[in-house]
Amino acid sequence: MNLLDLIVGKPIRTSDERAEQIGPAQGVPIFGLDALSSAAYGPEAALSLLIPLGLLGVRYIVPSAPRLSRC
Repeated sequence: MNLLDLIVGKPIRTSDERAEQIGPAQGVPIFGLDALSSAAYGPEAALSLLIPLGLLGVRYIVPSAPRLSRC
């Protein structure tokens, strides 16, 4: 037994593969929930990156603001 089989499991035989397939009636609710949860966590993940970067950018914007307002 190799390490990959120990971690992931043995591959399914071709003859057993058909019994493991699911149709659209079962697949849409299962995989639809995954997309729904990903859409919910996406904005939170983006803000966790954008807020600190925005705060770091303030130190560049504030000193140049008076110069830009004269134009």
